[in-house]
Amino acid sequence: MALALHSVFTADLDTATELGIVDLARKYVDRDLNVTLVHRDVDKPVLAR
Repeated sequence: MALALHSVFTADLDTATELGIVDLARKYVDRDLNVTLVHRDVDKPVLAR
């Protein structure tokens, strides 16, 4: 979901096409939005299962 939102708001048409939401992303092509995608758990240790 986060990747999909990121591709829409940044007008990443390649990723949006892969996700099937390119029509939504095209609406944001002319907007200059600064969007950062950060995984909330990237700094947490990896747990062994």
